[in-house]
Amino acid sequence: MSASEEDESAEFGKKVLAAAPVLIVHLDRSGAIRYVNPHFERLTGHRAEAVRGADWFATLLPARDGAQIRALFHRFLAEARTQSVVNPIVTRAGDELEIEWTNELLRDAEDRPSGVLSFGRDVTERVRAERTVRAIAQRQRGILDGAFALAGIFDLDGNMLDATQTRLDMAGLRREDVIGRPFTELAWLADAEQRKFMAMHARARRGEVVREEFRALVAPDTFADFEVVAGPLRDETGAIEAVFASAVDITERKTAERAAHRAAGLLRAVVDGAPAILFALDRDGVFTLSEGRGLRMLGKRPGASVGTSALDLYRDVPGAADTFRRALAGEQILQVARVGACEFEVVLGPSFAPDGQIDGVIGVAFDITARSAALDARRDSEERLRLALAASGQCMWELDLRGPSPRYSADTARLLDYDPGDLADRAPEPLAALVHPDDRERSAGAFHAYLVGASPGYAAEYRVRTRSGAWKWIFSTGQIVERDPSGRPLRVLGTHQDIDARKHAELQTAAALREKETLLREVHHRVKNNLQIIFSLLHFQAKKASAPAVAAACADIRRRLLAMNLVHDKLYRSSSLASVDFGDYVRSLVGALASSFESRGALRLDLPAAPLELPSEVALPAGMILCELVANVYKYAWPGAPGSARVGLSLEAGEIALVVEDDGVGLPAGLDPHSADSFGWQLVRTLVAQLGGRFELVSGGGTRARVTFPPPAPPVSPSE
Repeated sequence: MSASEEDESAEFGKKVLAAAPVLIVHLDRSGAIRYVNPHFERLTGHRAEAVRGADWFATLLPARDGAQIRALFHRFLAEARTQSVVNPIVTRAGDELEIEWTNELLRDAEDRPSGVLSFGRDVTERVRAERTVRAIAQRQRGILDGAFALAGIFDLDGNMLDATQTRLDMAGLRREDVIGRPFTELAWLADAEQRKFMAMHARARRGEVVREEFRALVAPDTFADFEVVAGPLRDETGAIEAVFASAVDITERKTAERAAHRAAGLLRAVVDGAPAILFALDRDGVFTLSEGRGLRMLGKRPGASVGTSALDLYRDVPGAADTFRRALAGEQILQVARVGACEFEVVLGPSFAPDGQIDGVIGVAFDITARSAALDARRDSEERLRLALAASGQCMWELDLRGPSPRYSADTARLLDYDPGDLADRAPEPLAALVHPDDRERSAGAFHAYLVGASPGYAAEYRVRTRSGAWKWIFSTGQIVERDPSGRPLRVLGTHQDIDARKHAELQTAAALREKETLLREVHHRVKNNLQIIFSLLHFQAKKASAPAVAAACADIRRRLLAMNLVHDKLYRSSSLASVDFGDYVRSLVGALASSFESRGALRLDLPAAPLELPSEVALPAGMILCELVANVYKYAWPGAPGSARVGLSLEAGEIALVVEDDGVGLPAGLDPHSADSFGWQLVRTLVAQLGGRFELVSGGGTRARVTFPPPAPPVSPSE
């Protein structure tokens, strides 16, 4: 192209830019304005020379948007993708215009982003119109949600056009989940309920206003009851264009109705099924109600006595007329009445008119004929039991919790050298006034705990003062044999047994055991002291010995005595004279050995956190084995610089494992501990065999000795 042609083309481009009906803006990579076209000047009022070089985001954008749009600009530079956005700019007059921008990335000669060329179109009117439409829709939404908590609009085919937000929130749905979908696809109603709603929709589509009750799903696994009203929605010509349905939550009302229905059914079932009579009388004593299966016992049908005078019908029942008058006077009465061969427990009292005045009597009579017969039979059985207990050296007591005093059998009185009358006026708890002061609170607490259901039974041993003033041990047991309809205890039967001889024998045995324990503790103490004397003598002898071998032998013997002395010391100080905590024993033994060797080398302990109790006959040989192994480490493992070692104690696969390992020079070549004739190795082998265990020794890069033996079997009680 010639120079003239290039000038002509450039001039043409300027004319195009000047005449283009779009906004053209050139920004460099920092966001500074390099060029705006004339249309930009006309539309915004900003002169090109006034804004050239200015920061676009700080000058042309609202302050609220500057930072956000600047971030989008830099992201556009980085991603290098064509972008179309809508954002406002501020005119010279301070107005805001909504501009739809198409942005193109500019590059320099080295293909690096150099800026952005943006083409803008004024869409202010369109954006404002869209905002107005959204605002109107939002206001309509607010009216719908505010006026109706649960409502929906359906087209004539049953598709959902709209629904209140409350209804959507209850179902956990978004608006886009339901709009345009058939109602039958929304899992709000069971199939039968859906069919009923679509029938309502069909009637509303024909112009009817319909009312129905529904049970709907309001949350996962949660249903509620609603009263739904559906009717037509008409356009400006009066034609039906949609169906509107609103719902009112009636769950509380329906729940109350169901509860009342269940209660009525339950009452009817009780009246019809229980051997009882439910009756009501007016002020003249005439039956106004007579229901219940118990009427069959009297040869009557439910309702047959209504209109009949109860005072005439039951004139032969003693006290019937007096009971009726007392109930009319406002008294609540519980009594037993016999009618012919039947026996009833009757509860009755006044009935009240709406104005609060007594207008009659209402009551219920329970057939207790069979229960009374059973009580008679039980009394006979209890008498036979009393005779059997007396023959076995036991005696009975009985406590009626409705009365002031317990009853004791003559056998109980004889047990304590009393006359039967002497025990007649004692406190409500069995023999409470005669119980030893040291035993009274414990025995009374055990009895009370049983009565209130805090313990499964009542049994207590305590001392009771006899007529002579001496104390006698008895064993008392009791059981509730009668309760009222609410489950409250009414009557308790129990036994007393003379255990005085047995308790005295137990006390003598306990005293003998305490004496034995004291003796054993003293024995352990004396053995420990004697061993300590021998220990001191050997120490003195080692100092006097001129031969190193004699001194070393004395030291070895002292260390072995140390293991034995520690066992007796632990037993003496322990609460148990039969066993020691072997982990604690190992800690003490290793510490004493380290001190005797002046702590040559570092020795670490790995002991179980929980106590490991071993009897002395196991702990002593195990401790002596440990003494030999640890002494060998200190004597032979580190001939040069001190090293490190570890002593471990654990339970492995049901066995006790004792490990001693070091990082020393290892065993001398040719030494076999299983056949070596030195006293130390012979002692280890003998003691391992005594424990019924195994001994393993590995040498190389140090030495690892491991002794395992089974834990002692638990002691077997004489009963086993």
